Amino acid sequence: MDADRPGGLRTPIFADDEAQASGSEAREHEVHKAAGHCSDKALKVILCLQFLEVSAFYGVYLNLIVYLQDVLHGDSASNVTAVNSWAGVSYLMPLLGAAVADSYWGKHKTVLIGLSISVVGMAMVTTSATLPSLRPPRCSPGAYCAPATISQELVFFSGIYLCGVGIGASKAVFISFAAEQFDDDDDKNTSGREAKASYFSWYYAVANVAMLTAGTLLVWVEDKVNWGLGYGICASFVVVAVVGLAATAPMYRLVPPAGSPIKGVLQVLVALSRKVNLAVPDDATELYEEDGVKNPLLHPLHERLQHTEQFRCLDKAAIVTAEDLEDGDLNRPWRLCTVTQVEELKTLLRLIPIWLTSAVYFVANTQAQTTFVQQGHKTESHIAGGAASVPAASLTSIETVLAAAYVTFYNRAVAPSVAFTPLQLMGLGHATAAGAVAVAACTEACRLRMAGGPGRRAPKWGIAWLLPQYAMAYAVMAVSDASLSVGQMQFFYDQSPETMRGASTAFYFLSISLGNLINSQLVTLVASVTSAGGRTGWFPPEMDDGRLDYYFVLVVAITLLNFAVFVALAKNYTSKRKNDFLETKESNLIDTGDGKISWNWSQPRGRAGGILVGINNDSFDIVNVEIGIYFIRTLLLDKKGKFEWNLVIVYGDAQNAGKVAYLAELSRVYQDNVVVPCVMGDDFNIIRDHLNFVFNAIIEQAGLRDLPLNGRNFTWANNQDNPTYEKLDRILICPDWEEQYPLAEVHALERELSDHTPLVLDTGNKAKDNGYVKGVMPEFGNNGVNIVQYVDDAIFLIQDDEESARNLKFILTAFEQMSGLTITFHKSEVFLFCEAREKVDIYQEIFTCKLGEVPLKYLGLLVSDVRLGNKFWKVVTEKIEKSNTRFWEDWWVGSKPLKEAYLSLYNISFDHRIFVAKAIDMRWNNFTFRRALNGDKKILWSSLKMRCEEK
Repeated sequence: MDADRPGGLRTPIFADDEAQASGSEAREHEVHKAAGHCSDKALKVILCLQFLEVSAFYGVYLNLIVYLQDVLHGDSASNVTAVNSWAGVSYLMPLLGAAVADSYWGKHKTVLIGLSISVVGMAMVTTSATLPSLRPPRCSPGAYCAPATISQELVFFSGIYLCGVGIGASKAVFISFAAEQFDDDDDKNTSGREAKASYFSWYYAVANVAMLTAGTLLVWVEDKVNWGLGYGICASFVVVAVVGLAATAPMYRLVPPAGSPIKGVLQVLVALSRKVNLAVPDDATELYEEDGVKNPLLHPLHERLQHTEQFRCLDKAAIVTAEDLEDGDLNRPWRLCTVTQVEELKTLLRLIPIWLTSAVYFVANTQAQTTFVQQGHKTESHIAGGAASVPAASLTSIETVLAAAYVTFYNRAVAPSVAFTPLQLMGLGHATAAGAVAVAACTEACRLRMAGGPGRRAPKWGIAWLLPQYAMAYAVMAVSDASLSVGQMQFFYDQSPETMRGASTAFYFLSISLGNLINSQLVTLVASVTSAGGRTGWFPPEMDDGRLDYYFVLVVAITLLNFAVFVALAKNYTSKRKNDFLETKESNLIDTGDGKISWNWSQPRGRAGGILVGINNDSFDIVNVEIGIYFIRTLLLDKKGKFEWNLVIVYGDAQNAGKVAYLAELSRVYQDNVVVPCVMGDDFNIIRDHLNFVFNAIIEQAGLRDLPLNGRNFTWANNQDNPTYEKLDRILICPDWEEQYPLAEVHALERELSDHTPLVLDTGNKAKDNGYVKGVMPEFGNNGVNIVQYVDDAIFLIQDDEESARNLKFILTAFEQMSGLTITFHKSEVFLFCEAREKVDIYQEIFTCKLGEVPLKYLGLLVSDVRLGNKFWKVVTEKIEKSNTRFWEDWWVGSKPLKEAYLSLYNISFDHRIFVAKAIDMRWNNFTFRRALNGDKKILWSSLKMRCEEK
């Protein structure tokens, strides 16, 4: 299950061979501290530099509309349009910056160049605000205000656009660059996710402090002291950021660019254009797909996506044609794409409508930085009897403070108990945005009434009178902005194709950009329509003559309509689907569509995933199910053995704060069911050492035994260059259960995508008895065997059936993939008996190996389907008589495998002599008799009661 995403499932995945630890280690975990990993010092430096960058940007942005009105003497409509256009371009640049960083320069270089460009722009803005020749003269009261000349506007707008392009291009990349300081696999383990989450929380806090600094200190300097000085401070901030980033380069983890994320999309489109006339197959399994580890088309850590039915026309890019197979090389990405590549394009197409609703949302949100400030600018800024003044742009600081308070409250009080999905958070943002603008509309209507209407100039309202209304509007906008911003960034990161996650934050800024551009065009359109025919219009040069409140009502209507569209899209959104389960139709290993598997699951806990348990109904009856916070307990009845036992699957809390409740629930569920044999296992998220007294006490009091792990010593590794190994997953069994299944073993499989190792609990029962595999058992009665394996050689016996043969070939191929071992089919032989000899070509083609001849000797034992003379069997009996069983006599557990070994040797032969059976029987009788004389009363099996007759 995926613990990273709400509602996601933690998925077992395979590991590299490097993650395996040697068996000589004496302790259960070992920590390797890697050089070059993210350091606290590097993050602190980056956060300081980001503070300077954000402060400089908002130092220009928040007061820009006031500068255009008071210094450049622009009218209301053109000022709003200019600010929205500039903001739109600035927020469009993160997409360009992310593409350049991922494709060519890398993140560090892109941020450095982007900030350097903004330094040039800041210098031009500062010069424009300082030199009298670069700005129009000040207006005298009641006199005509001369507008800025073309050359003056050219210098100023060139400067702010260079500033917007530079900082905009580096904004999203700077955030990704900081996250890049963590190791590539840190987001796959608990500590890594916490560290990254901590960084994003700190970034949000730093960004809000920077906005607060810009909205108070910098805005006050610009408004009340000197525009040139205020812009000069902003320019110095960016200079310090550039110098600091360049000087501290050696301490950063610099990752080279991985290539353009747009390339995969273009490959799908090109491949689609070449196969546009083909018909889409009804069976999606006919489409081309390959493992990401083997496929050079895919990123090394590329996630494999399931096929979806939407946009089926795009599936044509994954159709394998005869032309694709001409030279046997399918690695032609511009001609043949994988299902995952096609699904990535589908994911982008599904994201676009959601993204467009977010862009329309920012039509309402952007009012806080434009028209809200214009409202405040038309009030008397002095408070407390004129002792102090509040610049209009500083009103935006109310939203900054309230947003920070809301996020803190949400993270501490709401998130731990109620985990909203990203779409739900976005919905909350959409719904509350209309309320914020509605409050502003009421405030503006009141202000216009106080002004006395068009043509009249009543005394200005004091800004203190507007503070309650502003506080209410900004409070609602703070909730709206924080909810939608957090939800949108999380949503895009989660749902974006993995190759585009580096640019996922750019989509957020891009929606802000488009929202500003839409608002800009909307203002222009409204101003043009309402002023037609010589009317005053809603946006006249003098704001008191207009109807800004009507415009707010229009924005409220658009926002509500947009919210309705968002709800409809969210309800019908098809989430990106990962391959949480491997389904192989040809093998019939698992068929989830015919009711064989009963599923139970628990809900996810915040960012942690839930638990999913599947029970094979052919093998077990489910008597009772209990679903807790940290476990799922299933009371099972073994249909074959008529044995009831509890299966308790655990997913422990990774946070220290939640371990007390988790361990208490773990102890309670066992004590409540102590009368029933129990198996408890999965991800305990606890390292069992001598320091963990509580966990050890629970295990000891319950009388549970930790089954040894076969295959590796550790179950978790963070896949770093110098990895950390831990054993967080384990299987615990009680004595009563072990008595029923004495041969139970735990095996560790290989993993590929997750940081956890899949564990398999083998109870020692045969595959056919449990209904897992069809057609790999011979018809030899109760003592028949399906696999005989010693050292490197193995014999597999199957029925004369093509389906059984193909299933066996699948199982062997799957074993190769999971174990990393190689089965030498070309050196193997296939032996055919009776009627099967007529199908030589069929079976040789299936197994791709040569035909063997009988009798076959295996470990000195003869295998044949025809009667052999005594001379053949004399060698066999001599070998049995000389076998040494002394080693096994003092190890009672070993006697069971020895018995099974004799049974295997006995039954592997189709036809043998009576004296061979007697030799085996006598040898086993002597072995068990000697063990009885030695006083071992634990286990005493009777003699093998073999039929002393020819088969």
